[in-house]
Amino acid sequence: MPDTSHTTAGAEESPVSRIAEADYGAETLQLYAYQAGYAIVLLAAAAAKKIDLVSVWCEQHDDILGQTAEGLFDSYQVKTRKPEAGEWVTTDDEFVKSIKTFATLEARFPNKFRRFHFISNNRCSDAAGKEQWRAPKRLHSNVEELLDPSLADPVTRMGLQRLAQDTRKTEQEVLRVLRKLSIVPGPSRDGFEAELAQTHLAQLPWCQLPQPQLKALVETLLQMALRAGRRASQDPARHYTCLDAAQNPHLLEKKITVDSFIAKTRELARAPFRYLISSATHPVKRDPENEAHFDKKLRRGGLGDESIEILRAKMLATEQRLLELIAKTPPEAEGMTAQIEMVVRDECERARLQAASQGQAAYGTQMLNTLYERLEAVAKQESERVYRQPAEVLHGMAGLLTENCTVWWSDKFNLEEE
Repeated sequence: MPDTSHTTAGAEESPVSRIAEADYGAETLQLYAYQAGYAIVLLAAAAAKKIDLVSVWCEQHDDILGQTAEGLFDSYQVKTRKPEAGEWVTTDDEFVKSIKTFATLEARFPNKFRRFHFISNNRCSDAAGKEQWRAPKRLHSNVEELLDPSLADPVTRMGLQRLAQDTRKTEQEVLRVLRKLSIVPGPSRDGFEAELAQTHLAQLPWCQLPQPQLKALVETLLQMALRAGRRASQDPARHYTCLDAAQNPHLLEKKITVDSFIAKTRELARAPFRYLISSATHPVKRDPENEAHFDKKLRRGGLGDESIEILRAKMLATEQRLLELIAKTPPEAEGMTAQIEMVVRDECERARLQAASQGQAAYGTQMLNTLYERLEAVAKQESERVYRQPAEVLHGMAGLLTENCTVWWSDKFNLEEE
């Protein structure tokens, strides 16, 4: 079927020949990403000791809650808006909803909220004159010292009355929120990931990283914040949390502590250990004369036909995968292959020592089980060490190393006499 995704002038238009004018799904995803990004902004600022938060909660009563060591909270409404939509005014639906949310929280949890924050990529109006009743910044500055709505000047009173009407709250409730309100400019709508990397994470000394590594760090942190905003939990405790609501995993997964954020960023920023290419044996360059070694060594180790055939299949698939990568990008892929080889060799030796310590000459079955566990842990928990290759590739590398005589599954023996 011909590819019609790029139509030429005069050609029949297809559903994918241009970006849709109204891409609401993409805008929604961008909103969630922007909101997650602002959670990272707060965590980075707290890690740098610029603000006094100890944890951040995502999608818990509000877009973001920041918690202090004393158990007080700051509440954040995070809104993105197309730049051409102009400045925010107090009659905008999303601004009204934000004030309503803040007022509801203030009433439900008295004395728990220090500040309320309205965050957006677009500015809030600061218009003077008759229109100042619709200008959030002007209205906020006019009521900072006001205790009684009835004492406000006529224009300010008009703004309070309209917000009270739109939010279905009292003027006093609206006034209480506005006095605690901070209107904060957020990062740009389209460039917030770059600002996260270059401005906010740059406050942390351990995040002074090359651009590619910094980009990967930002992507991982955004996913962490997005996950925290979801309700779902896979913790087994979700089925018995009625016994202890304080340990409800659905609730706790919405929380990111500053300490855990620091630990995570330090872990991600740490450059993985790299072996020298010269240390490797380059097992992908297979020698036909060694093909029989694979079966001999595994059988001497006590492994059966099924285990041998599965490992052989992984070995051949890994060989093909790595050869294709080397053909496409020789220098990078050769370095990657050498790194994977040395990591797998290290894990094979650890597994061999553990199995051999039992005092048996044929310890292949125990060694293979241990090795699979270790390599799967590397693939999941230390993926950068092996260039994010799956565990099956690591298993296959163990097969290649078996064939080229680097790895043994029993005490060494004369392969030619076997």
